[in-house]
Amino acid sequence: MSVRILRAVIFIGIFFCAVLKAEVSHVYFSPRDGVADKLIERIDQEEKQILIAVYCFTHRGVVDALIRAKRRGVPVELIVDPFSLVGKMAMGKLKHAKMNLTVFDPTLSVPAQGGKTDRSGKRRPLMHNKFCVFGEKTVWTGSFNFTYDATFAHRENVVVIEDKDVAAKYRAQFHEIKSKSGRPIADFMSHHPQKQKGVLDTLMRK
Repeated sequence: MSVRILRAVIFIGIFFCAVLKAEVSHVYFSPRDGVADKLIERIDQEEKQILIAVYCFTHRGVVDALIRAKRRGVPVELIVDPFSLVGKMAMGKLKHAKMNLTVFDPTLSVPAQGGKTDRSGKRRPLMHNKFCVFGEKTVWTGSFNFTYDATFAHRENVVVIEDKDVAAKYRAQFHEIKSKSGRPIADFMSHHPQKQKGVLDTLMRK
């Protein structure tokens, strides 16, 4: 077994030991459990803080819930993959609401192994997380993207964990991605004007 594989196995083992020690309060599956509605309910109930890192975000109902949270004084921060920019309406509403919205920039992302930065001819890195941290101890995580397809068509899963230590690890991961590989949405658009130009033009007008 290579050192790389051994490290990965150890990391996964430690992670799942931590999860098993934590309290799993809810498990949801789509499409049967109305996962987007469960997420909206949780957002509407939160009073302290919401951190979200999600690959694809086009669900306008979740957008509206986050805007409501911001208006009632809850700090809300989001990180999305550039793929989410295809959702012009959702991203436009978040930008118009002056949401704290960061876009993952793969040009800032350095692969963890070997320190190599040249990815010529390779697929770009993704910000493929789908997690939320609510307050001090609640983590929402799984395969569920914030989209209508994930809600009504795809087979997805979500686990809700109630544990301060686990939440702290997810919070640290959120801030690491944001600080090392993220740009505010306006900054991202200025650095990548050639990508998805029609989408970016739409967002700039919002």
